[in-house]
Amino acid sequence: GINAGINDLKTKNDAKYLYTLCDFSGDVCYSKVVTPINEISSVTFRTRGMTALYRAICETLDLLDERVLANEKVLINIYTDGQDNASGNHTSTAPERIKQAQNKGYTITFIGTEKDVNTMVNTMHLDKSNTLAYDGSAQGLQKSLHLNSIARSNYSASVANGLDVSKGFYKEVVKK
Repeated sequence: GINAGINDLKTKNDAKYLYTLCDFSGDVCYSKVVTPINEISSVTFRTRGMTALYRAICETLDLLDERVLANEKVLINIYTDGQDNASGNHTSTAPERIKQAQNKGYTITFIGTEKDVNTMVNTMHLDKSNTLAYDGSAQGLQKSLHLNSIARSNYSASVANGLDVSKGFYKEVVKK
């Protein structure tokens, strides 16, 4: 699904896309530097165990803060297959880091199971309209990643038209 999203972005000519991917587990948090989308061929993942989700969020936001220019639009799509269980002190700092990023104009979205979505809305203070829940199945994830692609196109059009993109990322695709 991630590779399909990358390939989809390569076909878009409506915006200049830079891509950062954070692959994480309990012992690994690797954020690829901000890269032009056309320079990425494909990505691979392997399961490792544990979920240091909040650590990954904080470290990726730190990386972006170092590289993003003023007034650039930043869209962060977070996907996870489980709740955080390995972030240590980042568990308490992640909500504030997300709030700071949102105050800079970053649009932060989340895809996960209903339980994961509710946790992110309640603990990380993400706007519910920027979240998308799926049933935990491979088919459900594939459908949600397809909806994410549509939402990303809507987002790009909204940015081009100078609209507020801080909330409502999945609003239109969930209606359908």
